Amino acid sequence: MAERRKWKAEEKLTIIKEVNESGKVVETCRKYSIDPRMHYDWKESNDSIGIDDLKLMLS
Repeated sequence: MAERRKWKAEEKLTIIKEVNESGKVVETCRKYSIDPRMHYDWKESNDSIGIDDLKLMLS
């Protein structure tokens, strides 16, 4: 069984930012090989607690 990849806070924020700029969730998620639901989970966490707190929690 393959190991799950652990994403750093900076990587997550980069993906969230890229989706926000392009407006293309599915295409961006494919580029990084993640499920779009993962992006929405990250975005929800980012929106609810803020970028600085997200970095602290996810690092």
